[in-house]
Amino acid sequence: MSIFPDREAAFERKFAHEQEVAFLARMARDRRFGLWAAHMFGIGEAEEEDYARALVNLDLAGKGDEGLIEKVMEDFRRHEMTVPREDIRRALLKAEAAAHLQLRNVDGTSVVSR
Repeated sequence: MSIFPDREAAFERKFAHEQEVAFLARMARDRRFGLWAAHMFGIGEAEEEDYARALVNLDLAGKGDEGLIEKVMEDFRRHEMTVPREDIRRALLKAEAAAHLQLRNVDGTSVVSR
């Protein structure tokens, strides 16, 4: 009977796909968050991309959400701007929602090929 190995393989593929989508969504979120913050700083377009890339790399280095928030807060202070932590956290959550929408079709299936 090959039904159990087939089911196991299908579940493994589904799990791997879900992990891939979660990773891509997180990286898209970090990029969007970085672009938002950089836009608030009023820096040029090329610098905005560099800043967004730096936040993606910060998260890849294992700093997580709090590390991203701390970095952005520090950079706001450096630009002599006062933005409440809650506003920064809200921007991160909005970026996350937008990233998930970006990776989903209207019918709710993943855009990423299986």
